[in-house]
Amino acid sequence: MNTNISPVLLIMCMFISVVKMQKWTGTYAWDNHCKVEHCCCYTGSLTVTQSGSNLVFSSNTQGCGSPHTSTTFSDPNGYSFSAKGSRGSDIVYTLSSDANILTVRNTDYSYCGGSARRTSTGIHVYPSTIPLVIILAATWILL
Repeated sequence: MNTNISPVLLIMCMFISVVKMQKWTGTYAWDNHCKVEHCCCYTGSLTVTQSGSNLVFSSNTQGCGSPHTSTTFSDPNGYSFSAKGSRGSDIVYTLSSDANILTVRNTDYSYCGGSARRTSTGIHVYPSTIPLVIILAATWILL
């Protein structure tokens, strides 16, 4: 029975270590697909920093009252969260599984979204190798 559990445990540990690699913090470049003539759009560069338990998104904007915005969000537990836009729409923020693409989708105005590709990493983007070594050693012992 232990021979059946050990491969499953190994796969689960590997999956957990990959998920921990994903972090929001870093710098991204917007794709400029958002329609600035109709929407308040992120443009140029986006910087995501962590402040305590919050994430701070700072970006240039077009089609808005200001050429720059800085918005604070509660630190998401996963890789997708939503917030209310200025017109009351839900804005969904999603981080790709490899943590390189950040997508913003406006649920009511599809032309007001876009995506940004990571250009540099923030602090702690990649997991420490120590927990991975511990997981592999524990798995080896269980085998």
